[in-house]
Amino acid sequence: MMETMQNPVVIQDPIAVENSISNKSFVRKFFAFDEFITARLLKVVYILGSVLIVLYTIVQLATGLYVGILALSNNFHIEKFPGILANLLFFIAVGILALLVLRLYCEFIMVIFKIYENLQAVRNRNGKV
Repeated sequence: MMETMQNPVVIQDPIAVENSISNKSFVRKFFAFDEFITARLLKVVYILGSVLIVLYTIVQLATGLYVGILALSNNFHIEKFPGILANLLFFIAVGILALLVLRLYCEFIMVIFKIYENLQAVRNRNGKV
């Protein structure tokens, strides 16, 4: 008698198959430049930039306050106080302005990408793919 060898049934995990397909499509999309990743990364850049600006402002405030305290303690002249206060207010204003400029810059980039997405939607809707 001849033994027939049957091929074992291989059951593949559908999630693993889907992930391998999506990974291939991600790599293709990444190198094809069909989709932009800048719009997705912009939120991370905005958060990181905001944190760095706030930390820089805090360091500048602490430095200005420390220098001001040293100046007042060594030669206490009351006329130095308005300059020290103006210096601290200046650092706060620069920090707020830097946050505003960062936000406007990120919004400008997002507007450009939204215009592109809307143009793609209009082109696809008109059937001119």
